Amino acid sequence: MAFFSILSLLALGQCLGEWRSAPTIGILAWLTATIGFLALAVCMRPSPEDEDRAGRAIPFAVLCVLGMFAEMQMDAAVSPSRPDVSIWLVLCGLTVLYAAREGVPTLHEARTRILPVVMLGFLIVSVQTIQNDPQPHIDVFMVEQAAAHALVKFENPYTATIPDIYGPASPYYIPLAKNGRTLYGTTYTPLISLLDLPAYMLTGDVRYGHMLALLLSCALIVMMRSSWPALWGGVLLLINPFAQMMVGWSWVEPFVILTFCLMLYFVSRYPRAVPYLFGLFLCTKQTNLALLPLGWMLIGNPPDGKRVAGFFGKALGVFAVINLPFYLWNSDAFILCLITVQLRIPLRTDLISYAAYAARKGWFVLPIWFSFLYLPVGIYLGLRKAPSSAAGFAAASALLLIPFFAISKQGAPNYYFFGLAMLCCVLALTDVTGIPLRSSMPGDSDPLETAATAARRGEGR
Repeated sequence: MAFFSILSLLALGQCLGEWRSAPTIGILAWLTATIGFLALAVCMRPSPEDEDRAGRAIPFAVLCVLGMFAEMQMDAAVSPSRPDVSIWLVLCGLTVLYAAREGVPTLHEARTRILPVVMLGFLIVSVQTIQNDPQPHIDVFMVEQAAAHALVKFENPYTATIPDIYGPASPYYIPLAKNGRTLYGTTYTPLISLLDLPAYMLTGDVRYGHMLALLLSCALIVMMRSSWPALWGGVLLLINPFAQMMVGWSWVEPFVILTFCLMLYFVSRYPRAVPYLFGLFLCTKQTNLALLPLGWMLIGNPPDGKRVAGFFGKALGVFAVINLPFYLWNSDAFILCLITVQLRIPLRTDLISYAAYAARKGWFVLPIWFSFLYLPVGIYLGLRKAPSSAAGFAAASALLLIPFFAISKQGAPNYYFFGLAMLCCVLALTDVTGIPLRSSMPGDSDPLETAATAARRGEGR
């Protein structure tokens, strides 16, 4: 699972790295490879020998992904070249060389010497990203700022309109504007506005909250297991060039990723909190509701009727507690912003999806309901093929959402960035036992991993 997730992450990185303003056949080929590797990660049932071979190949695959991300950063494939980003990457490389001066560093050395450089560098670079463009020309930033400002004044964020910066002829959104302003407020869920609030009150810019969310997500991924794959997963989340895009353009995926990682972190540590955290995750974005049936995989064995009812009851209770007050505050504005606008939004032919490519070529225009036909397929594959574990849930979630975005009318790069984060979680949570790396410090080995290895060896004998 980890090996094919890394290959999927590699293909997805190439897909996003080549995208500029319109989908091409090359980009769609990488997107198809991403989905194919995901299907293999979820559906394959290899022999123990194949598992060991895949485990030994994972470090090389991770190194390829790191090299790809570094190359994209250096040659400005994703965003304009920046000296601070180059300095950060060079310092990361020098830190790795210093830690490896006496051979392959231990996991303890890597976590205490290399990871802090990665996280501190990301913090500095992200602050510079925000300061370089204090007022980005994108409606996402404006609606989040307006929503947070409305909450500070105890006003409804769903009636906080913004200037129509794209004009009436814009292909991006439905023509709901009058006198140069939109007729609706924020199109994000109430939880996103609440999470934006602290950063807005302290700094006046919601993007600092997004930066902190990515840093916390990295820390959670690294702490999911005391293993090399967990460390690699956390580093990959920050070192990729698309993370700076998320911060600079104020996309809300960092908060979605944070709640996702928080939920998976507690699966093996405090399972009683998982239903509530699952409900919190569902509150971050409308598309997350498609993952509701996959919550079955987080219940544990045996999933009897009482446990199932309790799990989903608590999750939906959290969902209701957060959303119901805003619905009662102004139900018409709530439905308009979160449902009507999303359903009536036009097809974006400049984004990454098969539907966009077909429409751009003049072949056909897929109806909005077509992408929803895949959801039962993705749910079936997840529940029947993936293991009922945190790693299985992360892989099944990626296999459900990434193809859904690929055939929808809104395949924006920020959607796929969430898929990238889910793949990092799969890497961190999968039981990888064949990695030939030195691990001699206390706490370097994962007891769950060691037990699983011993069990497999016993079965082999």
